[in-house]
Amino acid sequence: MINLNSLPIVKQNIVKPALASLLAAAVLCSCNGAVEPGNPNNPGGGSSSSSSGGGNVSLPEAASPKAKTIHRLNKFEFENSVRDLLYGLDVEIGNGIPQDGQQYGFDNIVEIQSLTTKVLKLHDAEIDIAVKAAFADGARAADGTPLLNKLLLCNQNNLNRQCALDSAYKFARRAWRRSITADEKAALAQLVESASGDWKEGFSRSVHGSMLSPHFLFRVELDPTPEADEIHLLSDFELATRLSYFLWSTGPDEELLQAAEAGNLNNPDAIAAQVKRMMASPKALAIRENFFGQWLFTRLLQDTGTPLTKSDPDFTHELKESMITEINYMLDSVISGDRELRQMLLSETTHVDKRLADLYGIPGSFNNAFQEVSLVGTNRRGILTQAGIMSALAGADSTNPIFRGKWISEQMFCFEPPEPDEGMPVVPLDEQTQLVGAVRDRLAQHSTESTCFACHRFIDPGGLGLENFDAIGKWRDVELYQGVEYDIDATGTFALHGPFQNPPEMMQRIAESEDYLHCVAEKVYIYAMGRGMESDEEHTIDRLAAILKRDGETFPNLLEAIATSDAFRMAR
Repeated sequence: MINLNSLPIVKQNIVKPALASLLAAAVLCSCNGAVEPGNPNNPGGGSSSSSSGGGNVSLPEAASPKAKTIHRLNKFEFENSVRDLLYGLDVEIGNGIPQDGQQYGFDNIVEIQSLTTKVLKLHDAEIDIAVKAAFADGARAADGTPLLNKLLLCNQNNLNRQCALDSAYKFARRAWRRSITADEKAALAQLVESASGDWKEGFSRSVHGSMLSPHFLFRVELDPTPEADEIHLLSDFELATRLSYFLWSTGPDEELLQAAEAGNLNNPDAIAAQVKRMMASPKALAIRENFFGQWLFTRLLQDTGTPLTKSDPDFTHELKESMITEINYMLDSVISGDRELRQMLLSETTHVDKRLADLYGIPGSFNNAFQEVSLVGTNRRGILTQAGIMSALAGADSTNPIFRGKWISEQMFCFEPPEPDEGMPVVPLDEQTQLVGAVRDRLAQHSTESTCFACHRFIDPGGLGLENFDAIGKWRDVELYQGVEYDIDATGTFALHGPFQNPPEMMQRIAESEDYLHCVAEKVYIYAMGRGMESDEEHTIDRLAAILKRDGETFPNLLEAIATSDAFRMAR
């Protein structure tokens, strides 16, 4: 087992401390042996028990909580955490840090996290930018208060050695998300005193050192008895950290830290109360951007400053912004619990401005303000038929039905079709110019090989069912291919979930499937745990789905069920 408490946190008289410690921690993180990667062909793996969720759901606790792991803060978590530690200081950081990779659909997965010397130096440079901005004259917190007055336990004009020390301890407690030890206080004191009596400079060194420490850059969970294999509760501080990065993608606030210090956090009732409180905070926006943004691929629309990728002249930056806003209206109603998870796919209302109303052909008087409209009588229903989703899943000028169908299979049903056989050429459908006819006919020709058909029978129905929506989500009745118009046939049959005649019926088939509800639970569980699922975790997802059926199929109920589960609260 890893004992990060044995690692030094600072080097004496060095402004940039903990470099050696962080490198040691990074090496240790790559060989902790705590989590076995899941099956790459099935990123939900199976499912597991160990969910409690409150109440008497009579499913067995078949799987035990897993070994503890050490998560490195990903790019988004790092940026959020630094800004929160500096009370919302308006400073641009993170640009120098590379984007994290994804596994199981998310970028917070411990199995693929690493920290090389080069990336560590990039973090150090970003921390340096933040600290210099924080200690610059006139620096202010988000609420307009002079920032030093928030960071210090005394007025900056009265700063002395004791105030600098106490302020350094307070900052480290927030940065490391726990109480600090006497040895750690002594190490911090070395930094404060290394500036030869310039207490502001000494305090700034301690702030920099605290944020370069492995105890900040990693979410550290330590076993009280590393040699034992018994299941035990996480410490209250460890649980507070899991909870805050799950719901907020940042460190615990003062209320969570105080609950952890008092030992009042690690029981289901206390956790449920915290989940409700935290989801009412503006910080809960992070779960929309990070969980939903990755699950539904809406992150692909987010960067409105990048060059436009669609050939359709109607696709402008302004239209893309409208698409994002429409999606966010829907997601906010799901996150709040006003819409149940199935209704996210079945809703017969949406929010549009003039740009989207024109795109959808909705009659009425519209301007730049968004208003709720009915979709009854249209061919749209729920979030999957919104132009933003359809645009994110399409190519520059093609609907990309294979990609859309694969997305339906993987994101809605958690079924990942096997990869093509090794050596089999994968040629995009639009490049196979020898194929003729409508896209349905071309797909049929493309998948005549038995090895191709085995996958395409699962992929194609979802993609073809969305063919009426073009590359930017506009409705169309015909497709144009090689100068010929073909009527679009959007009927289909899911191999496991039945037939449909049009996009609204397809949404109905997805939403009424029990696989859909299980898949949502699985996706949120993987995101919450920051790891792939293991083979014995099937009952965890069964239990979460049962809790939703009992308490209501809402996103808040799912968050609470996961956060109060044994798997989330305990470790081996």
